[in-house]
Amino acid sequence: MRNRSISGELLRVCAGVLMVATTPGSGVAQLSADQFAGMTARSIGPVGRIGRISAIDAVVSDPNIVYVGAANGGLWKSLNGGQTWKPLFEDRPFSAIGTVTIDQGDPDIVWVGVGEGNPVVDPRVAAVYRSVDGGESWTPGGLSGFQGVKRILLHPTNPDIVIVGVSGPEWEAETEAGRGVYRTIDGGLTWTPVLHVDGTTRVSDLVMDPSDPNRLLAAMSSSRRSAWSVEPRGPGSGFFVTRDGGDSWIRLEEGDGIPSGDLGRISLDVFSADPRLVHALVDAGEGVLLRSYNRGRTWQTVRRGPDLLSPLDDPAAIVTDPLDESRLFHLASELSLSEDGGATFGRDALGAGPGYRVLWIHPEDPRLMYGGSDRGLYVSRDGGEHWEATGELPLGSFNHVSVDMAIPFNVYGGLERSGSWRGPALGWGGGGPGPD
Repeated sequence: MRNRSISGELLRVCAGVLMVATTPGSGVAQLSADQFAGMTARSIGPVGRIGRISAIDAVVSDPNIVYVGAANGGLWKSLNGGQTWKPLFEDRPFSAIGTVTIDQGDPDIVWVGVGEGNPVVDPRVAAVYRSVDGGESWTPGGLSGFQGVKRILLHPTNPDIVIVGVSGPEWEAETEAGRGVYRTIDGGLTWTPVLHVDGTTRVSDLVMDPSDPNRLLAAMSSSRRSAWSVEPRGPGSGFFVTRDGGDSWIRLEEGDGIPSGDLGRISLDVFSADPRLVHALVDAGEGVLLRSYNRGRTWQTVRRGPDLLSPLDDPAAIVTDPLDESRLFHLASELSLSEDGGATFGRDALGAGPGYRVLWIHPEDPRLMYGGSDRGLYVSRDGGEHWEATGELPLGSFNHVSVDMAIPFNVYGGLERSGSWRGPALGWGGGGPGPD
């Protein structure tokens, strides 16, 4: 399995060197790009680290079948609980995955959203794809050309009804399309926008009541980013509720328990054992943990504090133990656990490095968990007490690479969230990480 992030960046460096070398007046013979058409990339390392995991879903009836999406490394499938992996999107011209959703009624049906749904520095082109054979083949499901798919929700009994939350572009505003909630009733042939706020407000999260698929709760978050500033909160942010599958929406107000002022990112979690219970984590200048006992219609504040927030590009989230409403996992720079309903949180429960992105917990046996961070995928089989890394995936994301003048030369690179690395160009393994 090749590491596309590493190899692609290295080829770009080589291409840059060749451009300089073939510039008129450089004293070097002019070369045609056709002469390099046969060049192929190979992985030269490093080993032992993988990149940011952005999406996880597993088959409830057989949780050894698990799909993992990476922010810069495509979609992967394991049949043995993460010991070995098969790439599913190697032939696609994109690598950023925003979300993956399995139809638990027919696990051969899998939907994938392309384009990382969390706010990112680089724009990622979005689209939706569907497989009906467990990921062996894929067909376009629509929404091509958008940026960032945050959530895909499947109707539990009608496979043609799908609800998608699109985050939209990070660096520009769109007033007509590209942000909001979209719905298809024909399996993705056509899509209808059902919720749009404004040109700077994206879908931050989207959940469905498992007991009533017509009840949806959308979290919308406003933000603006430019090369010189970031506005992480805005007036368009808020909670929106529908009881008719998206035909009409109610915006919740401060009187419903929503924090006052401009809000930022919002994450949602429905307690699967009793969907009347919903949690939300809100950026209101400080972190605010909310709880609802009536399916998200009204809210009460559980806790406030700056420790509930995370750095700008590390969206925080709350995930509830599916069978124990008092056990809440807080995903941020650390993965912390509360066993008193969110009143207090313990220290990092995983210890796998900064940036926890996604946590999948088996809805019937919460001892089994898959956790995704900026340093890869981990599995726990005892409810989060102990974690182990799964089989290695070639997903490392380099922010920059360079070479020295040694013979043979060495390659240097800054691996996202995993330090600086050096390794021989002719070898297969990288050197150890340097300081971050």
